Amino acid sequence: MKNWFRYSLIGMLGVLLLASCYKDKGNYSYRDLNEISIDLPEIVSVQQGMVLEVSPKLSFALEENEENLSYEWVVSIPTSSDSVNVVLSTDRDFAEQVDYASGNSYPFDFKVTDNNTGVTYRKGMKLEVRTNYQPGYFVVEQYDNHSDISFYNTSTDTVFHSIFSKVNPEVVLKPNVTDLFTVDFSGYSSPDGKVAAGNMTMIFGEDWGYVIDYRSCRVLADIEQMFAMRPEVIRPQVLANYIEKNSTFVLINDGKVYRMHQDQGQTLFGEPMVASDGLETGCASFIGSGMNYRGQLMGILYFDEVNHRFYSRYQATNVVFTDVRGVYVSAGDTLFNAAKVDDDWELIGMPTGGAGNYYYNMVFRDADNAYVIRYTMARVGFNGGPFHVVSEEACPGMKDSPVFVSPYGRQQIYYANGNEIRLYDADANTSRLLYAFPAGEEVVSIVLPTNDGLNLTAATYNGSKGALYAFTLVNTGDLKDAEPKLLATDFGKIKKIVYKK
Repeated sequence: MKNWFRYSLIGMLGVLLLASCYKDKGNYSYRDLNEISIDLPEIVSVQQGMVLEVSPKLSFALEENEENLSYEWVVSIPTSSDSVNVVLSTDRDFAEQVDYASGNSYPFDFKVTDNNTGVTYRKGMKLEVRTNYQPGYFVVEQYDNHSDISFYNTSTDTVFHSIFSKVNPEVVLKPNVTDLFTVDFSGYSSPDGKVAAGNMTMIFGEDWGYVIDYRSCRVLADIEQMFAMRPEVIRPQVLANYIEKNSTFVLINDGKVYRMHQDQGQTLFGEPMVASDGLETGCASFIGSGMNYRGQLMGILYFDEVNHRFYSRYQATNVVFTDVRGVYVSAGDTLFNAAKVDDDWELIGMPTGGAGNYYYNMVFRDADNAYVIRYTMARVGFNGGPFHVVSEEACPGMKDSPVFVSPYGRQQIYYANGNEIRLYDADANTSRLLYAFPAGEEVVSIVLPTNDGLNLTAATYNGSKGALYAFTLVNTGDLKDAEPKLLATDFGKIKKIVYKK
């Protein structure tokens, strides 16, 4: 019995062995994979708005053959809930402009597919997007036949000249440049989710304007594209945002006030605001951005040059101005009436400052004098004082100064008088010399970059080139050191400097 079982088992194994040998007689051909290795750096960096160029080196396991390969360069962009993959190029070598937000790194993949086998090979990298344009000063320059923007980086002590023309070769800024504004806003919630903090930066000329990305200086839009209905006249004057809602932008164009409520889903400036009595308005190039005190919106100011009166605004949905009132009377004489300012007066400055930054030190002028009125941010109108008639003898050059800035916490105004920087004391109603540059080197712009009021930066122009100087101040507002630090020179004719933290 045992022998029968043993022989049966041997027979079964033999049958299986024959079957296996039979299958091996099939005609099979094997081909080795020509595997591809990709040589690329782990991290690639580019300045935001500039062209990134990357050339991979490919190595093959068997023979070099790129005849039937396809390529993809893919970046992963984070969203509020996840991320999205974007194919930036299908070329072998990458050469594309990168406009993603600076200060971030993004997953960046290069994929090679062998279309003969369908096998894809991948190299993962990090894409770092940088900007050289913060912190420091945008320098708006005017030349004979064009304008431009340069930037001085305070961290690296580096000047980047003519950044606007380099990144926008197709756009020529006219020589009648007037101003540049860069406004940060905090994040807010929208129906589509949380919107991150951002920035609105615009450069203006007498009859033109552009929205630019401050991280690259690249043009994002023409100002004409920023209105829900294009105004008949393009004459941009000032850009600001309300302190009540940092995502609400205000633009004055040709004396009309336009608003954009981004937190309400608006991406364009809407209809202009109107006077309560229906009169035609023409607002000056100043906006008092106001404050939010215990839920009460206070102090937003506009000055109507046509009707010589002040307006304010309270409700976010209201398109009608609120008249601002307040009268200064001395010895029975009305010195100042906010509802009807003297027709001969011109508003030339409205620097915010004082204790808690709760004051406007408004500066008017006529043919003979300057007039300084301190406005506290009361809800109903002008409150407190003082009101000053400022003579040329007490404050040389004040009525002709191109710039006024007020420090946080002090009742003072810094202003320019030719080659001088002067410090006006609002309580004493006099000014004193802070610093004098060599004759012929005029002060054209002044900035207080820090809230403590202990730093001051000035721009000058001597007829051939512009320069930047930094001053350190003490608590009285005077100079700590006898001489300023020269930050940079060899600019064109500087129209304005703007600090970007």
